[in-house]
Amino acid sequence: MERNDQVYQVVAARRIQFDNLLWQVPVLSLTAQAFLFSIALGDSSRLSRIIASLLSMATSFLSVQLIAKHRKGEIADAEWLKLYEEAYFPNTRVHGAAFQELRDASSIGGPILTLLTRLSSFKVWTVGLTLFGMVAVFVLLVTVFSPKWFG
Repeated sequence: MERNDQVYQVVAARRIQFDNLLWQVPVLSLTAQAFLFSIALGDSSRLSRIIASLLSMATSFLSVQLIAKHRKGEIADAEWLKLYEEAYFPNTRVHGAAFQELRDASSIGGPILTLLTRLSSFKVWTVGLTLFGMVAVFVLLVTVFSPKWFG
């Protein structure tokens, strides 16, 4: 790998953009899910509940796929930056394991919060978004097979 600090800056900027996109997806998905579940669980017609449940399932799938795609790009860029730093800035590494060790050694106030920060946010959010999809499947099944549950 040839030293090119302009390329390094471009990759670093792209990594930041992937990281920003990565966390916009769950926020937008939660907004959509709240709206769709207000229809699916509200005083709506059976058809409205079915459509809202199907859209919620699709939103969950699309969100998990997109967050995974952004995470994959962010990881690829972070790995490239780590290798570049190892080659050209051996005493000043800010990506990869060096950053992770520094982050994990930091405390944010209290054992519970520190423990929560040890969890992978990517995994927590993908599981959470998947749970929304599973609840949507449940609401769909209840709507189709036991519509009296909703009154």
